[in-house]
Amino acid sequence: MLENKTANLAWGLSLVGFIPFAILAVGLYALGTGNELFTSLFDMFKVWSAIILSFLGGIRWGFAIANEPLENKNLLFSVVHPYWHGSRYCFQMPIPF
Repeated sequence: MLENKTANLAWGLSLVGFIPFAILAVGLYALGTGNELFTSLFDMFKVWSAIILSFLGGIRWGFAIANEPLENKNLLFSVVHPYWHGSRYCFQMPIPF
């Protein structure tokens, strides 16, 4: 019973985290690049993406240190992505895709 409540809570929180992505993506599509609000909305989309990526990296870190022996690949992977994308955002480098 408790496991079911935890699973429901996890799915609910996942949905709450996804809602800003959906709203911002629809808003960006609806506004188009010519609108003056596009840049602000796109910045909000990038910030929310950075927050979610950091959160996912923390989850990966937690799973990696919970296993014995420690999984070096997972520890490294959980740190590299937030640094990589964060530095690209801070230095306004174009994303190559």
